Amino acid sequence: TSGFTGNGWLITRNENNITTLDIDNINVRNTLSAVTFLAQQIRATNGSVYVSSAGRVNSTSSLGFDVSTSKSFGLIFETGSGIDGHGFESGDVIRAQRTHATNTSLTSYKSDMIVRSVQSTSILTASLMSGSSEPQFGYDYVRLGNTASISNRRGTVYLTSDDSNAPYIDVVDGVQSHQDWDSDSSKIKVRMGNLQGMTSPTFGGLNGYGLYASGSVYLEGGINATLGKIAGWNISSSKIEKRNIELNSDQSFARFGDGVTLTQ
Repeated sequence: TSGFTGNGWLITRNENNITTLDIDNINVRNTLSAVTFLAQQIRATNGSVYVSSAGRVNSTSSLGFDVSTSKSFGLIFETGSGIDGHGFESGDVIRAQRTHATNTSLTSYKSDMIVRSVQSTSILTASLMSGSSEPQFGYDYVRLGNTASISNRRGTVYLTSDDSNAPYIDVVDGVQSHQDWDSDSSKIKVRMGNLQGMTSPTFGGLNGYGLYASGSVYLEGGINATLGKIAGWNISSSKIEKRNIELNSDQSFARFGDGVTLTQ
């Protein structure tokens, strides 16, 4: 099995006639000659990875109440030293959330806001959602979706090896509110990895490892299917059938209604 998590050994030759050797260790007593030497570093991160627009708050100012009767804030985001302020636009649904563990207790916050206007890549105005913690220095906000007509800002990618039923990668789209993110599982358009916890309208509760997509899956290579449907035909591990027509591979026969059976 190839890769960092693999095992065993493998010699392969690709379509360009280039041969590759995968093994665990090499011990050279004298000379090692190579035209190109590439050292690769494995990088790691604690927690999960969320791919979206983001920004860390440097300072805040209360602006009172806006026309939607929500409390409004001016937010200034960190810039410099490789930090590019924020990546938000008007209408973005944003959230900051974290839990801190001490020796004696857990403290947490969740701050839900909607971006109302953007002055620059470091300054914006946002409305605080009811019941949320007010923004403070050090809060890391991420975009969950967008309430405006910018459909390409309603999607995110989430990768985790720590959450329940991990590991998996989620592609989420269509989020227009914090409630969409919290409670509408149909916004998960694709999950790859552990499918436990996902529910399909066709298959019901899923389990094991695989790929779930609410839309289409395009394969240019082979497929081995032992469950599901195709053009209304039911697929099992040994046969495909529809109404009173059955093609059975285990018993090598085809049945057409009650009158005709072809046996190999």
